[in-house]
Amino acid sequence: MMVQIAQTLAVVLAFGLGQGGFAPAAQAETEPDFAIWDVQLGLPVAPFMVIPDDQAKARGEIYFLTNIARPYFAALAKAFPVCQELVSTLDGNIKEWALVAS
Repeated sequence: MMVQIAQTLAVVLAFGLGQGGFAPAAQAETEPDFAIWDVQLGLPVAPFMVIPDDQAKARGEIYFLTNIARPYFAALAKAFPVCQELVSTLDGNIKEWALVAS
């Protein structure tokens, strides 16, 4: 059961972060802007969903990945060594976002 959970988390994280690393510039071209869709549908838009520029978005991503996602997946990898690749992918993503933030 626990192995299945770890494998499922590995698939979800790989899908969410991109297999083999993350390319912010490439994602920006293909990532849908859900805030615009919400406005078009007449739905309220939460302020945190509207990010003014790429550097601000990058800083937010770095904060989330460093302080929330990485500690969680580091603990997961400690329990399930097969998940260590996820931590490595996260580290690569943080470096990519740091390039955008600078």
